[in-house]
Parts: sequence; structure tokens; C-alpha cells
Amino acid sequence: MPNSNTLTPASQLAQTEPITTGAVTAYSANLHTEITKIIVANTSASGRTFRLFHDDDSNLYSTSTALFYDTSIAPNSTIIIDADARGGGLSVNKNGTIGVRSPATAALTFTIYGITEAR
Repeated sequence: MPNSNTLTPASQLAQTEPITTGAVTAYSANLHTEITKIIVANTSASGRTFRLFHDDDSNLYSTSTALFYDTSIAPNSTIIIDADARGGGLSVNKNGTIGVRSPATAALTFTIYGITEAR
């Protein structure tokens, strides 16, 4: 990751509520990025599972790129995946992607925060 003088402040990079049950790209990096926080909100009254993927080569979302796979989330609840410290987040190369999957349409919202290289 570049030194702290070439980074922009952390901000919301993406937010999606998938309307399909297949894996979708939630974030595609235009610049080298450090993902500092991912929030998964279950907005339904039923328990759900989710999948979270990271692929720096393309947007292949399978067991080979899974970070979280069929992870349970209780009804009307939130899971926060947080970096321990700046520099401790998930490094995404330029053109790399973060993918998500929900087993039900419009049941989960994924919000991604991070720091990108300054242009």
C-alpha cells in the first residue's frame, strides 16, 4: 500500500442491495484501495447467509476467492467487518473487485468503506 501521504481519507466506496441471488460485483477498484470496513445489514425478518469475495484478477466469485462463505446473519441485524488499524485492511489492486452474494433478493445491504490512492 502507498504511504499515508498518497492516500485520500476513508469514505464510502460502494453500497448495494442485490436484487439477484447470484454473486455480483459490489466494488470495482479504479485505483489501489484499502478496504477498511464492510457492513452487512440484514433488513429482513428472516435469518440469512451471505458470501463475500475478493478477486484481484477479474470478477470470478467462487470458493477460490471467498472471504466469507455462507456466513449466518440474524434477522434485522448487522455484521461489521472492520480493519484493526490503517494499513490493516483488505488491499485491492487497481481493477480488482469485491463481490457479494445474498440468498434472497433485497434482503441484505452491503456497504463498503475504504481508502484509495490519491490521483
